[in-house]
Amino acid sequence: GNGAGAVISYGETVINGGTFDGAYGVVSKKTSSGETGSIVFPADSTAVINASKIAFVAQGDAASAGKVSAAGGTFNAPAVLGTIGTGVDKTSAANVTGGIYAADPSAYVPDNNASISYTHENSTVYAVGKSSIDEVAQQAQAGDTITVLSGDVALDTADKVVVKNESTGNVVVNGTTVETNTE
Repeated sequence: GNGAGAVISYGETVINGGTFDGAYGVVSKKTSSGETGSIVFPADSTAVINASKIAFVAQGDAASAGKVSAAGGTFNAPAVLGTIGTGVDKTSAANVTGGIYAADPSAYVPDNNASISYTHENSTVYAVGKSSIDEVAQQAQAGDTITVLSGDVALDTADKVVVKNESTGNVVVNGTTVETNTE
């Protein structure tokens, strides 16, 4: 993708796997006739997006714009969503129900979906959805921190991993309940 998007779509595109490099990961656009593009990463997607600027871009206007839905995949970018056009509604342009992110995707995670942040040696990643959260929790080591940001989360992780519950959901770690606003 060099200085542009690694994938640019005006139609419906499903990304099941592969590695995509560009300044922008995926760009979902509106056609001149008003049809909108849709880019979907299914729950079992093994795709890796390496974007130097933004993982998802939605192009359009207040009436309609491209959309990106991520239920799986890994997104290495300093920002999750950017828009091109006037009045693009960011809350409907991206829907994040799964995946692992370098930038905080919380603004695009529907209410009550499970999401966490994981900090290891001053580096933080975010995981959304059970399979991604489980994957990240399995990597955790003593001294690391997992912060539950939203939803119900039940995980097994190594001893001496600090788990904070900043959500209103039910959080259970290694069989023990972690109350809201506690660790």
